Amino acid sequence: MSFNRRGCVLHQKHIEIYHNIKNTIQSEPKFLNDKCSHATLLYDRWDSNVKKRIYSQRLGISYNTSYAAAGFRQTHIYNDRRMYRKKFDNFTPSHSGNSNTQKKQKSRFERACRSVFHNRGNNIRNRTPITNINDQLHRARQHRFLFLPSQYIYKPLQHVKHHKRMVLREAEHYKFPIPLISPRIQPGVITTIDNLPLPSGKIQGNVLTSTSDTH
Repeated sequence: MSFNRRGCVLHQKHIEIYHNIKNTIQSEPKFLNDKCSHATLLYDRWDSNVKKRIYSQRLGISYNTSYAAAGFRQTHIYNDRRMYRKKFDNFTPSHSGNSNTQKKQKSRFERACRSVFHNRGNNIRNRTPITNINDQLHRARQHRFLFLPSQYIYKPLQHVKHHKRMVLREAEHYKFPIPLISPRIQPGVITTIDNLPLPSGKIQGNVLTSTSDTH
């Protein structure tokens, strides 16, 4: 019987004895699937420096993923509104102990490398293989592809962004926590007005009088 408890004429009198009725009352989800919840989850993972190990049994590789906040240069100089970037690093081959499986994993990974280095997805006329390591790293960054242990890639996350106006990029303008954006303080660089050197002369009231003999 269905949840509405319909039945034919012969079975209507037996409807009440059926106990396997589908329950449409769903329990409340533990995670609210909206923008504020996702942004808060990202902030917590960034603030706690959570790292996740990713394994690919098909390619026989593993790597780490973590979250990084956009810095002062990205947000204020380049005007990049995206708050977070996903970092891929610590690439490690993780082949299977079975020789046949290991052979297939290496073959798939080499095929993936050839595909990236031949500029997959672009015009076939421009698919010239590259052998220079700098060009290979550049092509790998374009395709978010790891192939060296010393390599790392940042992927901007598109779904959590700052407001378009620069003055609305403080935490008080958002309904969820956001990372603090502050410029990096370089040694020997004046960053506040209190550190500015005073001009030569004496200050009398609001008037600066020069102590130099030359006029």
